[in-house]
Amino acid sequence: MSDTRHVSGILRTLSGQPFANRTMTWSRSTRRAVAREGVGFVDERFFSVTGPDGTVDLDVVPGEYTVMVSLADADRYIQITIPEGEGTFNIADGMYQEVPARPLEAWETTRILLRSYLSANSGAPNPHSQGAMPAPPTVVTGAGGPAAPAAPYDMLTKSYRYSAGTLGNVARFDGGGSKPYFTDYRRFPVATRAATGGNANDGEDAVSWRAGFVVDAAALAFRVVGSSVFNYRMIVDGRYVSFTPTSMATGGRQYIVLDFGTKAVRAVQIEGSQAAAIDGIHVAAADTVTKLEEAPFGALMFGDSFTGAIGVPTGRDGDGLAVVAGDHLGLPLWASGVGGSGYVATAGSTVFALPQRIGADIERYLSEKGTPPPLVIVAMGINDIGSGGIAPAAASCFDIIRNLCPAALVFVLGPWDRAAPLAPDAGYAEVKASIITALTGRTGFFFIDTQGIDFTKSDATHPDLAGHQALGLWLSNRIRSLVRAP
Repeated sequence: MSDTRHVSGILRTLSGQPFANRTMTWSRSTRRAVAREGVGFVDERFFSVTGPDGTVDLDVVPGEYTVMVSLADADRYIQITIPEGEGTFNIADGMYQEVPARPLEAWETTRILLRSYLSANSGAPNPHSQGAMPAPPTVVTGAGGPAAPAAPYDMLTKSYRYSAGTLGNVARFDGGGSKPYFTDYRRFPVATRAATGGNANDGEDAVSWRAGFVVDAAALAFRVVGSSVFNYRMIVDGRYVSFTPTSMATGGRQYIVLDFGTKAVRAVQIEGSQAAAIDGIHVAAADTVTKLEEAPFGALMFGDSFTGAIGVPTGRDGDGLAVVAGDHLGLPLWASGVGGSGYVATAGSTVFALPQRIGADIERYLSEKGTPPPLVIVAMGINDIGSGGIAPAAASCFDIIRNLCPAALVFVLGPWDRAAPLAPDAGYAEVKASIITALTGRTGFFFIDTQGIDFTKSDATHPDLAGHQALGLWLSNRIRSLVRAP
């Protein structure tokens, strides 16, 4: 007897209407979760399409199935039994009936909305998919008085400042939370590094942040904290003014002027690395500044030094793989990366393991944006190689994510494979298996296998600039693929 039976006939609703030209997603009625990309889906799932008159024509292994029929208004779920036997089986004889549609989980609604958004937004062009501006504005740095930069830009007296409480009215902040620095400036911590320390103080680290504006002006000035180690880059209409960061030789109040020469409406962002800080934006009296529109989706990525942009040139943390992935997805991505950390790794008790900081970092996003992140990415594990207790630690992190972000799509990466294309490091497989174990049975969580993904390096472990660019693009493509999958 054959292992399959040919199934034909017409698939109809209970009212007798044919399901014409519809995709049928077949799943065994006794469902079994599998640990692989798309965790939460089931094994033995396959697809077929009805004909224009609702005809079915395929070979099926006998058994009981739950079949989802995709419709424009809502999906239909049908129970179908294909009995053992010889010859063609008429699907109408399968004793099937429509079953109540399972209510969508919150993350499934997010996926539908994100799928629609990504299908209409290729992510290109973006700051990392195209070169710097071919005709950039003139960039001038220097000190000035409290009200404006020095001459000849002392006409830029109309200001919106953090200390005056007006900067938030006209700026969209991405990449970190609000944190005062001195009395006049704003930093953007994203990661809870430890109990104390951090480049943003109070145990917090900043990685890469952006403040965005729509400006109708011929020239503008950003008021920033000057320092040879505080780095800034500007983005105009989706292109970097220059990939080389701007810094100042002296500290204190400094201005970065962009002189375009002609007045026009432009979308302008200032990007800072780590501890860099901004207080305001200045334009001429007759010019206008409004807030860059909030993105419909945002993401928060948890990770180690890879997410923290280690390996890129100094002052170019915005070229780290996390921000690159966000740009290619067409959405702002917060990069909560702490070097040396893992699910259990603490870099010799100098930093928090992920379970100790993940809740605080999500709350920081919620405080800034007013809603939890709809996308969460977790890229940990390389620092955990050789350690035990990874599965329960990872499970606790995933519990926290789902509790604080009930509608989020969660993408969990295996450990970065620094040995690729050669065989992975000893102990790599055990960490990967522990992460998969912690994911088993969770819906809305998607595992992304990093094993064998090669990248160019700045040292024996970390990506260099090209490696970060390549990994960011790869990650964005994997997320797009998983969101798009049925």
